[in-house]
Amino acid sequence: MLSGIIALLLAASQPSVGFLDSSRDLDGHAQVLVVVSDHGTGSSNFGHSMKRHPCVFDIGEPFGGEYMLWTSAKVPECGTKRHVLAEGMFDADSGRLEHADNPKMTMKLKNVLEGITPSKRGDENLDSRSLYKDLKYNMGDYFARVRDLVCAAVPDNLCPTLDCAITLKLFPQFVDGITIGQRTKDDVPDECDRAQNEKAMKAWKDALVSLQQNPKIATVSLMRDEVDRQFSQFHRFAEEGSEFDCTIARAPTTFATVSKNYTNLQIEVEDCWRGPKAATKCLDDAIKLLGLSSTKEMTQYMTGALADRAAQGKLASKSCSTDPLGYFKKGLNDDAQLFDADFNDLDADPAAQVTSKHNRSEGGTSGGTDDER
Repeated sequence: MLSGIIALLLAASQPSVGFLDSSRDLDGHAQVLVVVSDHGTGSSNFGHSMKRHPCVFDIGEPFGGEYMLWTSAKVPECGTKRHVLAEGMFDADSGRLEHADNPKMTMKLKNVLEGITPSKRGDENLDSRSLYKDLKYNMGDYFARVRDLVCAAVPDNLCPTLDCAITLKLFPQFVDGITIGQRTKDDVPDECDRAQNEKAMKAWKDALVSLQQNPKIATVSLMRDEVDRQFSQFHRFAEEGSEFDCTIARAPTTFATVSKNYTNLQIEVEDCWRGPKAATKCLDDAIKLLGLSSTKEMTQYMTGALADRAAQGKLASKSCSTDPLGYFKKGLNDDAQLFDADFNDLDADPAAQVTSKHNRSEGGTSGGTDDER
């Protein structure tokens, strides 16, 4: 991993191209790219890199646990225990529309439109009714409507209408899934967790099928080594005093495994972090699904953002990647303290101190966050 970070510090020089070949069928490519992924995978860095193309507008996370989910369901096994605070736009059991609005999407659209033209600023100028009128239980249709709303505000001199595209994320949490994982040997899923994920899996597959069947939509599975992904979750969200055992075997989540049966492209994010050429390949493979080609600005952002974090000391000097037998405990100020097999605090030795702090840009060796939760 150290060699990968060093490689990212090297300057990237790629030809700045990026528009469709005039010989291509302009109606034959997708206009929405859905990044099917999870928290802790580097998805924000990926999306922010994609939007460096003048025709790509990144929505990011269109749902959120404190705003609105795509689906939620009643889980008798859970009683009053719930892992999220938000309700779903749709009832997962019946497919019935329960909420014809989405505050999280409204916020994200406002942010995107503000970057396109000042005339779209302000909630009073955002008419999102077209997103919900006669909307059925079909995520593909919803995302295609979002694209049309965004691209209607894009002037032709910025991007031709047919080339205009958006990127969004799809996480298991948006259908009420639980992927926080197992932090210690005693931390095992209970009956509520299992039942809730069974309900979420049906909604997850429904969403993936709707994306797969919509010709306007392309999908990419963005995956990360599961130990590192879960450690990122721990480093980002765990409460002070929480513990993480690196020695537990962690297979990819069933949500990640299933998604590969439906997506157009599968990317291991670590492959994108091996230097400028690797970053360019990842981004080019993805943006080709939109009928576009990558630009040097996209590569420079992906490599530069990671290199800047490394230079600023924001990447954890110790994690499960550096200490696969390590046992970490969440300390003050979001430090992650490393213990040895006898639970001696190795951070008592200044030379072994974990230097990474909680931050707000995802995509590093261990910590890192999305730009939102």
